[in-house]
Amino acid sequence: NANIKTLYPSLYYSESTRLLKNDGTAWSCGDNSTGALGLDHTDVQYGFKQMTISDIKDMVCSQNRTFAIKNDNTLWACGCFWGDEGNALGLGSTIEANAFTKVPNIDNVKKVIANDDTTLVIKNDGTIWGCGENDDGELTFDSSTNPTEFTQLNITKNVKDIITSDPSEYTYNYIFVCDDGLYFTGWNTIGFLRDKSTLYQNFFELTLIDGSEN
Repeated sequence: NANIKTLYPSLYYSESTRLLKNDGTAWSCGDNSTGALGLDHTDVQYGFKQMTISDIKDMVCSQNRTFAIKNDNTLWACGCFWGDEGNALGLGSTIEANAFTKVPNIDNVKKVIANDDTTLVIKNDGTIWGCGENDDGELTFDSSTNPTEFTQLNITKNVKDIITSDPSEYTYNYIFVCDDGLYFTGWNTIGFLRDKSTLYQNFFELTLIDGSEN
C-alpha cells in the first residue's frame, strides 16, 4: 500500500502488528495485553484500528512498548514495563499506559532505541538520554541507578548512532558509533575486547571496542 510508510511486524511473543502511514497516523492490530497498540484498552484488536495519536514523524516498537516522535520532536509512549526495576517507558512512576502519553523531561528528540528493558534517545543537540534497567551499566550509571524518567547519560563523545540487538530480546549492552570508532557499555558478553579476562564483565562507561578504531 503506497500510504504505508513503515510496517512493524510482530516481535517475539507480542503477536501484534503496528504501522505508520504517510499522513502521520498510526494503526495497529493483534494482541494488546500490554497496551502497546495505543488504543486506550488492552483487548485483542481484530483488524487494523487507528492508534490514539497523529502527526507522527517516526515510530519505534519493542515487544511491550511503542514510542512515537511527533513532527514537533516531542516523544510519546504507550505500553507497559515488565521488569523489576526502572521504567523503560520514561513515564516515572507510571509503569503502563494504554493510550499514548507525552513523555516528560525530554524534547528535541531525534531517534529512539528501545529494547526489552531500556530505552535510549539521541537528541538533536547530540546528547544521549536513557531510562529503564541498568543492572549491567548499559546506561553509564552505577548499577543501583535505574532511572524511571529520561536522564542524560555520562557521555561526552560525539555519538552518530546507537546499535542494539533485536528489540524483542534482552539486551545487556549498547554499541555507540562515534567519530573515532565503536564503543560499548554494559555487559561484555560477546568479546568486545581482546583481553579474555574481561568477558562477562560490566562496563559503566564508553569503552572502545578493540579493532574498531578509525
